[in-house]
Amino acid sequence: MGIDTRGIVEAERTKLPDDGVEYAPTPYETFFHAMKSVPADLLAGTFVDYGAGKGRVLVLATRYYNFRRIVGVEISAELCRLAELNLKTAAASRAQIICCDAALYHPPEDAKVFFLFNPFFGQTMKMVVQNIRTSILHNPRRVAVVVCGARNFNAAIAGQDWLIEKDSGKVTFSSPRWHVFLTRAEFEHAPSDLHSKTA
Repeated sequence: MGIDTRGIVEAERTKLPDDGVEYAPTPYETFFHAMKSVPADLLAGTFVDYGAGKGRVLVLATRYYNFRRIVGVEISAELCRLAELNLKTAAASRAQIICCDAALYHPPEDAKVFFLFNPFFGQTMKMVVQNIRTSILHNPRRVAVVVCGARNFNAAIAGQDWLIEKDSGKVTFSSPRWHVFLTRAEFEHAPSDLHSKTA
């Protein structure tokens, strides 16, 4: 594909917040294995990659799937610059990188797949989960959240009932475990009082 997304970039170099994680690319096999568990009807609309790094997942989502739009959210200006170069090299015209704090990003209401490859933990993870849930409350729909080795995700959704784990697995013993969560049925066609039930 001609892109350069390899290598580890330490958090200190990219000036990440305290709950940020160093950049490491999503293994190709892990991405494709996890995406196999995403229902086919969700492989449209907008795909959002949190902690997009150098843009590997954005390029893969553009090349192998029919999402209307692919959005990468990345706080590091250095990584955003590299991602933009990779998107240009791969002619990934449906993809864009947004340089901002993921905790402050509000996903579009047509987003159907959210992807996280160990991008952050702590308060940022909690805010991202909250923003995804708020998006679904505003526009009830079925979505998938694909989590690959993401720290603190289960803690961030503890006590909440809007997601259910559909599948999980590992490609090899040493590869990160991936999980695919889907919205529960009652959140796909929410009644008018759903906001009060989940507040």
